[in-house]
Amino acid sequence: MGHCHNYATMRMSHMRICGMSIGFILGSRSSDVMLAIVAASYFLSAMRLMEKDVVAIIGPESSVLAHMVALLAGGLKVPLVSYAASDPTLSSLQYPYFVRMVQSDLFQMTAIAEIVYYFGWRQVTVIYNDDDYGRNGIASLGDELAEKQCSISYKAIMNPGASREEIMQVLFQVSMQESRILVLHTYGSLGMEVLNVARSLQLLDSGYVWIATNWLTDVIDTYSPLSSSAMSDIQGVITLRMHTPQSQLKADFMSRWSDLVRRENSSASFGLNTYGLYAYDTVWVLARALDALFNQGNNVSFSNNLMLSGLKRSNLHLDTMNIFDGGEELLSNILRMNMTGLTGQIRFDSDRNLINPAYDILNIAGTGHNTIGYWSNSSGLSIQSPEVLSAKSSNQTSSSSSPRLFSVIWPGQTTDKPRGWVYPTNGKLLRIGVPRRVVYREFVSYSPQTDSFTGFCFDVFVSAVNLLPYALPYKLVPFGNGTNDPNINDLIDNLSAGVFDAVIGDVAITTSRTMKADFTQPYIESGLVVVATVKAQHTNAWAFMRPFSPMMWGITASFFIVVGCVVWILEHRLNDEFRGPPKKQIATILWFSCSTWFFAHKENTVSTLGRIVLIIWLFVVLIINSSYTASLTSMLTVQQLSSPVKDIHSLIASNEPIGYRDGSYAYDYLKDELKVPASHLISLKSEDDCAEALLKGPKNGGIAALVDKSAYMELFLSTRCDFTVVGQEFTKNGWGFAFPRDSPLATDMSTAILKLSENGDLQRIHDKWLLRSGACRSQDTQLTVDRLELRSFWGLFLIIGLACLVALIVYFGRMMVQFVKHPSPPEEEDLSGTTSRSSRLHTFLTFADEKEDEAKRRIKKRQLEDSPTSTSTPGYASDRGLVPMSLNGSRIKHMEMEISPARSITWNDEVAIVGNTATLTDSKQGNDEMTHVISHRKLVVQPTGMFDGDKNKSDNPHHAHVRVSKGGVEVTAGPVYVNVKPGLNPFTYSYHGEHKSDQGRSLFFLEKDMKPGHRMSMNFTKSTNKAVFLPKAKARSLYFSTKKIPEILHEFLVKPGSQEAQIIEETIKGCESKGIPGEKKYCATCLEDMIDYAKSILGKNVKAISTKTKDGYNNKGQRYTFGQVTKASKQNNIVVCHKQNYAYAVYYCHKTKGTSSHIVSLISEDGKKAKVVVVCHKDTSAWNPKHLAFRALKVKPGSLPICHFLPQDHIVWVPV
Repeated sequence: MGHCHNYATMRMSHMRICGMSIGFILGSRSSDVMLAIVAASYFLSAMRLMEKDVVAIIGPESSVLAHMVALLAGGLKVPLVSYAASDPTLSSLQYPYFVRMVQSDLFQMTAIAEIVYYFGWRQVTVIYNDDDYGRNGIASLGDELAEKQCSISYKAIMNPGASREEIMQVLFQVSMQESRILVLHTYGSLGMEVLNVARSLQLLDSGYVWIATNWLTDVIDTYSPLSSSAMSDIQGVITLRMHTPQSQLKADFMSRWSDLVRRENSSASFGLNTYGLYAYDTVWVLARALDALFNQGNNVSFSNNLMLSGLKRSNLHLDTMNIFDGGEELLSNILRMNMTGLTGQIRFDSDRNLINPAYDILNIAGTGHNTIGYWSNSSGLSIQSPEVLSAKSSNQTSSSSSPRLFSVIWPGQTTDKPRGWVYPTNGKLLRIGVPRRVVYREFVSYSPQTDSFTGFCFDVFVSAVNLLPYALPYKLVPFGNGTNDPNINDLIDNLSAGVFDAVIGDVAITTSRTMKADFTQPYIESGLVVVATVKAQHTNAWAFMRPFSPMMWGITASFFIVVGCVVWILEHRLNDEFRGPPKKQIATILWFSCSTWFFAHKENTVSTLGRIVLIIWLFVVLIINSSYTASLTSMLTVQQLSSPVKDIHSLIASNEPIGYRDGSYAYDYLKDELKVPASHLISLKSEDDCAEALLKGPKNGGIAALVDKSAYMELFLSTRCDFTVVGQEFTKNGWGFAFPRDSPLATDMSTAILKLSENGDLQRIHDKWLLRSGACRSQDTQLTVDRLELRSFWGLFLIIGLACLVALIVYFGRMMVQFVKHPSPPEEEDLSGTTSRSSRLHTFLTFADEKEDEAKRRIKKRQLEDSPTSTSTPGYASDRGLVPMSLNGSRIKHMEMEISPARSITWNDEVAIVGNTATLTDSKQGNDEMTHVISHRKLVVQPTGMFDGDKNKSDNPHHAHVRVSKGGVEVTAGPVYVNVKPGLNPFTYSYHGEHKSDQGRSLFFLEKDMKPGHRMSMNFTKSTNKAVFLPKAKARSLYFSTKKIPEILHEFLVKPGSQEAQIIEETIKGCESKGIPGEKKYCATCLEDMIDYAKSILGKNVKAISTKTKDGYNNKGQRYTFGQVTKASKQNNIVVCHKQNYAYAVYYCHKTKGTSSHIVSLISEDGKKAKVVVVCHKDTSAWNPKHLAFRALKVKPGSLPICHFLPQDHIVWVPV
């Protein structure tokens, strides 16, 4: 205590600390017959204590007394801190100055409710004191049980000071109840007396469950060890103890307490229960709160209560009671307290309850007790302590299959879980209502003469009762007048009203009824069905038409014609079998379409679209043909019964009268659920009435069909062959026995019914009552099979229709493209050069009728005639698709031409290569075109073969090849090279290929080694990749996609499966693959695209650089020494373009963050010099971990910056 150092004295009623009075109100938690007098005495003591200017009150131990003192403390603003008042109704709203330093009984009752729910019990009997402590605690238990769909079935109330005889009377009433789950909530001395009496009444034998609140652990902890007689009284009891975690502080205190008790009385045994621990912590909490009050600069002062100042003549001296001025600040300090005491962490939540409420769950067995689990407000039941659970990570949840409590030894020394209830032995018979049936007496029949029941339902009930593990006394009570079948809904209403204790018979389980009663497992399935008249149907000469409906026949025939026309359109211009005179073509269409029904068509289809349409159509025909055959076979081989009613839906749609049996729930279902007008529903009493109404029919005053339960109709149809069930059972329910809500009998009877079903007794009872002799065999026949409707096949027709539509769209689209290129005959053009509409239409129709090969040849011939051929010969890099080019009258084998000096590509330059001329357009020059060769040497026009070893040489090269050196681009004209060869391409980040030689490994080195004087081995080999750029128009007209690999190989006459084909496919896949994060990539297939991409990334001012060797190539390799190192650009913003292996020049251009370029001078051992371009990558974390660079340098991805030399045919674009 920071502000008090003088000696503190304590007396029985209060103690003084630093001149302050702290009141102690101590009262026993036990009660006697004079409880009210004692409570009044305590209250008077409290009032006298308040006359001494008390700043805080510790206590009382009794919840009853706490209600009274809390009112007084609140009026004087004196905090009342109780370590024992656990009544949950002592709330902060009603008692603002009351602070509970112990767990509320609300949490204890929650734990008990969860234990009851865990073991699967539904009802409990409670025994408690008739005072605030008992009533309020049990009220909380009832609320918690209700949340888990459990309840308190019986409340046994005792006077707080009840005698042994009174206790015996209370327990005798408890033994008469059906629930065997007993919860005892009382005080220590009274609770032990109750258990002693219970043992004498054999209420602690097998089958009972006793759950005691924490009063029992208080007795055990305080007076342990108990006598053998007391231990016998509590064997098998489950009890709770407020959980206090183990700690060194607690262990030391318990040791000091034991020493103190031994010093006072060596023979006495006085333990310390949890209330003693909370009392110790209470004193410390109040002391720290007072210390904080003084630290805040407050003084202890009091003010007069004006309301009490006028009561000076009272013997209670109420006028001397003063209001504590610092009460509100002291209360706030207490509620803000956060400390660790003997009971664990002490902190209050918003409701002024201690945080983390938890309880130990104990099972008394033998000479001691076992901890079978724990309960906490955060985790519920668990076999692990709350400290262990809170220490675990939040994502490590316990398995749902793990046990939540350890095994329990129940009363009677058994480990088998008690059922929890028995039929009450109070002499009351179970009143069971039974419908007094008039028709279908096979199910249940009542005999007034003998006052007995027989029938299927009665036998099932009796057999199930005989399987119960206990006796069930009952009395069967008939329900009904014996003239008409009773309404089952009325019977269920009487059950819910308490007239009956159960209902048996033909009681269907419906939704509305389950809201009023609990049902057993169904013992027979019985949904609603439709019964109608039937008659035999004979075949006729047109029976083969019956499988299809008229709509189905019409649609099928229409699609035969449509598909025939579509196939003719798709094949007409390609297939000679679909050409000829009009009559022949019409006959071909009809014959082809009809023959597909039998898969006998002889015409071949040659077009891809035609074959696709035909395959889909044949699949449709296969399905239709199979369905027709199966339906016709069934009609001709099985006796058919026809009925005007097909099912419940057609019956309702017909608006004909519908019959139902009097008292059946079919009336309510038809009227309320299916919305059938009541005027259409006809009530019928007997089986004969139903049969007569069905035979009359709706036109003669009868009914169109009868709706009733399938179980009844099974009996009805067994001897009446003129009727049958039509359609499916349109409700799914069964019959069961009904009991009041939450009755445990429903569960036990359900178990018994399942046993009857498993051992075959249920089926034997069914056969005994429900199989009539001379049963009708009409059920072996079947109703007329419904015709095959269009709705069963519209999906197939939709598929073939869409296929025909798509094929026609593609076909006419291709034909229109060809027609646009189709030349108009000269005679069709008028003097103005235009073509009339009629002539153009005639031309289109003639073109559409023309065979496609002939049209293509004429279009190609016309294009050749229009090309300039006066003095030149057209040349092709391959025999299809390339633009011809003039070579001015001679076949040139080799030619070199000197062109103007080289020029660097900068500013807004745009390069376009047309033929063998490289055109550079400078935007600064306006529209004037300035022609330059972008080279430091010459433009070389050189013919080269198509393949390695190919003897067919092209004499007319017209493509361009680019290489950068000395700031310029060398352009070499030549044909496309298809002789691509495999080679190392480690410049893609996903590269992971193996390379045995050091050629690829010598390309990579660490950035820290790029400094003058550093030496390393490398070689500069001559590139074998001679592929050249195509003109922009040609490059963009060629396919460049993995989806078009066959067309690409066909274009360049490359054999599929060859090494060249494999490399071409790999190059395209590399271009289409997704780059690493942060990488911008693009594959340029012409020079213009490469320059445009570089300018789009770097801006308009760009230049190109590449590696240059002055002394030729060195294939052997040697050591080089680093000379001057200069940065290619001040900005770390470059685009690197790597030449790929392909049939013509393709460059893989990309840009990534943290990439820089340098120009390094190298000098070899024999004096040769080279200027090489080096590219350095700061971040390699996204590269393939198996990349050659990591294996060569023995580093991990992202660890160090990596650089590599750039080969001579690779280009770096940098901003100027």
